[in-house]
Amino acid sequence: MAPAKQAAPPTRQPGRPDRMPFVLVTARFWSALDRFAMTTVLVAVAAGFHTRLSAAVAVASACFLAYGCPQPAWGMLSDRFGRVR
Repeated sequence: MAPAKQAAPPTRQPGRPDRMPFVLVTARFWSALDRFAMTTVLVAVAAGFHTRLSAAVAVASACFLAYGCPQPAWGMLSDRFGRVR
């Protein structure tokens, strides 16, 4: 039996980084933190603005919807025009 050939290591393509840039990783982290931390501080936000909790929840819900609803459109535009020019 012949010895098995080892696969060649993947070659790095020009213009394609091996890792995601730090700025993108940081932006993704803050975006996720903003969405998930908002619900835990709604009581403090309502107290700080001297308003009802229901009003603070309504504003946060509008923010979440404004963030989430365009995602399918951004995905289709990204697929059509490419993510990186």
